[in-house]
Amino acid sequence: MLTLPLSAMANEEEASKALQRPPVISLQSEAFAEVEQDTVTIYLAAEFDDAQQANVDKKLREALEAVLAEGRKQEVVKVSSGNYRIYPNSDRKGAITGWRGRAEVQLESTNIPAASELAAKVSKDMPIAGLSFSVSPEERAKHEEALTEDAIKRFQSRAKQIASSMGYADFRLNEVNVGGSGGYYRPPMMRAMAGDAGSFKAMGSESMPLESGTEQVSVSVNGSVYLLGGK
Repeated sequence: MLTLPLSAMANEEEASKALQRPPVISLQSEAFAEVEQDTVTIYLAAEFDDAQQANVDKKLREALEAVLAEGRKQEVVKVSSGNYRIYPNSDRKGAITGWRGRAEVQLESTNIPAASELAAKVSKDMPIAGLSFSVSPEERAKHEEALTEDAIKRFQSRAKQIASSMGYADFRLNEVNVGGSGGYYRPPMMRAMAGDAGSFKAMGSESMPLESGTEQVSVSVNGSVYLLGGK
């Protein structure tokens, strides 16, 4: 009588179970939509030069306060101060010849005409240095909710198609991960505009015409499924 060691019997049992396990495949699906950018961010900047550091600081503070004061008169546009910097100008020998400063303010709103109008009002104190458009978190979340349902349906349809093509009657979910389009996307501010605050002249009371574009919002579903009912 032949007796197999316990370890050999265990290995045979594991091998038998492995043969009985249904095959697993990995797959991915994605749903996306072009969404209109409903938010504008306008960057304002003022720059001054003077022989005295205190004078540069005074001019920057006056411009900054004028813009912030105008911003407090309304509640539609979010107004926030940005970078504030004063640095020396030097000659070839390293001696300080004067001072230069820059102050920045950021306007952000889903009411694009209102943001444009406010930027025009304060342009005499702080001209436009750049702007960008984006999709608001609320609008992005609304579209991602609908896209998630679509992406899941695509995942299930693809799993069923693959199972059928490989000769299996059905499938069972093993692992699934659902992900949105990631972090809040904002196109970078144009460097050429940001580098020269004087490139935009004061516009008085006239608002600058602005037109937003679109942005792709997507949701992906990836995971693996068991193939069942092999022929």
